[in-house]
Amino acid sequence: MSKIQIKEIDEEHIEVLVDGEWVCSADHDEDGWAGMEKVEALAESIAKKLGIEFERICL
Repeated sequence: MSKIQIKEIDEEHIEVLVDGEWVCSADHDEDGWAGMEKVEALAESIAKKLGIEFERICL
């Protein structure tokens, strides 16, 4: 089954993975807190709409 993951590299950097493959990333310095939150919300919304698993990974 497909899965979308948010991988929190550190407090200021996240990566989005689909089935373990890197799709995009967001960084506080480039995107700001609001940009990072939008990326996370979008990834979770897409997973829900597609009926696939969503997981947050904190390193």
